[in-house]
Amino acid sequence: MASIFRLLRRESPEPVEAPEASARAADQSRQAAENATRRATSDREARRQAAENERRRTESDSQARRQGAENEARRTESDNEARRQAADNESLHRTQDERSRK
Repeated sequence: MASIFRLLRRESPEPVEAPEASARAADQSRQAAENATRRATSDREARRQAAENERRRTESDSQARRQGAENEARRTESDNEARRQAADNESLHRTQDERSRK
């Protein structure tokens, strides 16, 4: 009879720790799924932010090129005006010199 009890104890269909281990495994599985969802959300947000940053950078570069072109046009116009004024001044000085010699 003692051997029957020994066999029953050894061959218990579900050990005492099994429910805890099962709950722990379910918890870990749920946590892994939540982590995967968070990671996917974070990855999507990072890609969206990178795309937005690239759009802003491109817009900023375009604005800088436009501003550079406008500045160059103003500089060229200013240089031309300065040359014209210098030529007018030179002409005026010549005229004044010619009058003073007479």
